[in-house]
Amino acid sequence: MRAARLGQQPDGLRLELRRVSRSFCHGSIISHRVRGNAEQKSVHITTHPIAGEIILEGYLLRVRGWGRKAARQYACVVGGHHGTPPDKSKIDEEKNRKTNVGLDSEAWISVQDKLIDFVADMS
Repeated sequence: MRAARLGQQPDGLRLELRRVSRSFCHGSIISHRVRGNAEQKSVHITTHPIAGEIILEGYLLRVRGWGRKAARQYACVVGGHHGTPPDKSKIDEEKNRKTNVGLDSEAWISVQDKLIDFVADMS
């Protein structure tokens, strides 16, 4: 079964994604620095394997009620999908960074959970 395109998502999910992505893209992870007359943007982007591992682990703990050990064991498959799982120190560092930049907000987590539920329902 083919996954539906983003434009074919249920209205509530599409609107929530649009709302959260606007706040995400307009300041949540972008910090501005002014040096002389030039403004510079500093952006830290987490690699997608690490982000995916963190998101899936949180989902399995929160939504599915899994224990931490089992959630980590399954989520590390996402983190290692290019061949090597990330070091635990990298995962912990990114979890802290996620908190510091607001990517652990209720709205953003809600969208992540809805996306995972949607994909699970499609499979």
